[in-house]
Amino acid sequence: MSTLAGQRLVRAAVHIPAAGAWWADVSLEQGAPPTGQVTLQLGDLSLVGGVDTSRTGFDQAACPRVVVRGGAGWEALLTAPGAYASSGNVRLSTVLRDLAALATYDGGPSTGEAYDAPPEALLGPGYGWDASTDRPLRARDVLADLVRRAAVPTWHVTPAGPTSFSAWPAGGAADGLVTILDRDRSRGVRYLGLTEAVACVLPGNTIEGATIERVDIIEDARELRAQVWTTRPSFRAAVRNIVTDLFPWVQRIGIAASGALAIRSQAGRTEIEGPDNLSPVARAIGGGDCGYLATQVSAGNVVALWWSPTQAPNARWTGIPGYPAPPVATDSGLPIDLQTGSRKVKAA
Repeated sequence: MSTLAGQRLVRAAVHIPAAGAWWADVSLEQGAPPTGQVTLQLGDLSLVGGVDTSRTGFDQAACPRVVVRGGAGWEALLTAPGAYASSGNVRLSTVLRDLAALATYDGGPSTGEAYDAPPEALLGPGYGWDASTDRPLRARDVLADLVRRAAVPTWHVTPAGPTSFSAWPAGGAADGLVTILDRDRSRGVRYLGLTEAVACVLPGNTIEGATIERVDIIEDARELRAQVWTTRPSFRAAVRNIVTDLFPWVQRIGIAASGALAIRSQAGRTEIEGPDNLSPVARAIGGGDCGYLATQVSAGNVVALWWSPTQAPNARWTGIPGYPAPPVATDSGLPIDLQTGSRKVKAA
């Protein structure tokens, strides 16, 4: 049972990005919304953040609604300009110390945001920020500027609360701890069913060998789900992923410089051949008892293939939108469009 500050939840939507602060929009079963620093518990994942009192209220079902933010103080408006000057260069540590002290929120620590100090960096003889009502500036905007200047490589708010100025640490594999409900590997997206194991889908962990970069966790009707984005594959890898999802009998994929993409299924061995820069629109040419499919490369970002049960009688049909059942054995072949960069896997 998921909770916020010990109170049971009805619904929750949690967004954890690769960089920056996580946030959660939750609805409570009953009771008064908490304030200040709280802990959001989702399965085995504990997230310590601050309540955004400006977003507290009631949802459409009249349940108490609370928005919680990791590093809530970084949302603080900077009401006074910052100005630093030094003949020996302004130090990053000085700016972060002062900025973190300004990063406060209602009911949060009066000392501002806690952080793990990054390696020292020099910002030049002068550094600062403007602050005015015409152009509201938040503490996180200064952090973004420090990233642009390469003073820090990135930043994220850790589950325990402090801010880290490094990427999410490498974690373990989520495989075996979650249920994959669906996948769109051309975009590096997987849809997961969760039980008590939730921390395993944090950024830095892996799923099917791919590193998780960001995650959305949804709880509704006592069901936990997640949508995770992994490192985006290259076009070549995306085509390979789509094809192996649609044609499960594929056992080996090879790339040749012949300017053609081919699938060959014979004697338990299948090959895909084509150029590295597959940016083609191609139309498949079926033929041969061995289940040979070939395409010629042209322009665009689509590869069209033929699927034929007579050429691959032992293949498992994975389903295509519009064709939930496999074509009959007399079908000479089903044209399929496969496109990377968008969720396009359909019957043509």
